[in-house]
Amino acid sequence: MEAVSRMAHSVAHSEEVAPPPIKEKKVDKLEFTKRDIARSKQTCHGESEDWIAFTSSEAAWIPFTVDPRMVSVFAERDEILVSKSQSAAEDWLSRAENVLHEWIVRTLVTNETRPTQFRALGRGWLFLQLSAQHVNMSRSVKSSYGAYDRKYTRFKWWFEGVERVLLNRSDELPDMNIKTPEELSKWTSGYVHGAELVFVLRGVFPKAQVMSLKKWRSDYNKAHVWGTSEDLQRAISAPVLSDSERAVLAKNSDATAAKRRAKRERQKAKKAEAAAGDIERVVAEAAAKEQEEGLKASQAFDNLLEEMRLEEKCSAPTCGARRRGDLCTTQANTVDYD
Repeated sequence: MEAVSRMAHSVAHSEEVAPPPIKEKKVDKLEFTKRDIARSKQTCHGESEDWIAFTSSEAAWIPFTVDPRMVSVFAERDEILVSKSQSAAEDWLSRAENVLHEWIVRTLVTNETRPTQFRALGRGWLFLQLSAQHVNMSRSVKSSYGAYDRKYTRFKWWFEGVERVLLNRSDELPDMNIKTPEELSKWTSGYVHGAELVFVLRGVFPKAQVMSLKKWRSDYNKAHVWGTSEDLQRAISAPVLSDSERAVLAKNSDATAAKRRAKRERQKAKKAEAAAGDIERVVAEAAAKEQEEGLKASQAFDNLLEEMRLEEKCSAPTCGARRRGDLCTTQANTVDYD
């Protein structure tokens, strides 16, 4: 039984479309990406094995032989290409996507810890990259499908948070058939986090990435592993949202995210202010301590001068005194007469 059901689908076409305007962020892309990856790894890895990747370079290649259904469905591809049937191609793509998505979903629910870790990552996209080997095809097939003369044998997958996607992949939106900000919001903040998953399949078509929005099935035998709370169970059992409902959800989600960002900024400002206050306090305390030590040193120097003056007075030739501790006493001279 499928764990997720197909909700939405987007395949880029050959015509060029301009990407929707993305609000510029005054942030260093490389630094943000490093921090985001580190946070994601800390959230999902911990002391357990590294079961999920967050970059294409770190994702491991997985052969289709891990699931006989993968081998079977991708073996049909050549026949589909030769048939040149649009409906057959769409049916094949749907089955190919489903078998890949099912494998990832089973990975997410291997134990009860992984779903909690995955949801803690927040909103994001699951990327799938296909890998192929070039094969010999007939000249007639090559003339129409020259870019498809290859045999797919493996794939890899990884997760990227929405903020990182928008920051680093805005130039890829046309390849995903995303033309307007409204369409983009559907894939970023207009899906039900915790009940729906966003997949991006790369490599199945030249210069195209296949977007899919899948919803967890309430009758999936491991739905209870994923939906561990009543809220999640209700979200999974709820009807599929309409486009208008998704627009409302996206607006509310964006507003909530904005409030959270504002709160983080306020907390950051307070910490900076507190840190500045701590620095001023430390500087003031250091100055006071330095002044106190200076006064002590000055007093000690004055005491030393006073002792030196007393020593000089008591050792004068006209004085028959001798030093006994801090006292100066005089002894009368006696003369014996014959």
